[in-house]
Amino acid sequence: MHVGKYLRDPSLLAGKLRWQLLYAGRRRDVTVETWNGRLTFDSRDKLIGKYLFVHHAYERRYLEDAMQLLEREGYVRRGGTVLDVGANLGMISIALLRHGYFERAVAFEPAPDNLRLLEHNVAQNGLGDRVTRCPIALSSAPGELELELSDYNSGDH
Repeated sequence: MHVGKYLRDPSLLAGKLRWQLLYAGRRRDVTVETWNGRLTFDSRDKLIGKYLFVHHAYERRYLEDAMQLLEREGYVRRGGTVLDVGANLGMISIALLRHGYFERAVAFEPAPDNLRLLEHNVAQNGLGDRVTRCPIALSSAPGELELELSDYNSGDH
């Protein structure tokens, strides 16, 4: 445990303790307001769900830094379409749309429960007309594969 960050921000410790209680309870969908948008996730998602619950954001600094670099170097301009491959709950594409980096998104997510949550999150953020959801996985080779599902991290299928 990194004690210093909890001393600087005691609400992180309180959030982590609340998360432990939530995680120990019955499995259910949980909704929180985050920098990425209003997001619903599985209470047993020990990585992404915990991060959203405790920090109310997911990879905000990385997204902002990456978008600033891509814009500065001329690789991306605001108003285009982003492809979200392995979209999970939609937290990246929803954040990129909500913060004006892109106008539209195409979100690819093959895992059925993640797809359900992705569709729910897109709808509850009012982005249904701006996000195309595709229930498939992408690969560099044609064919079909079995999708392995993680028990505790919806982003690690």
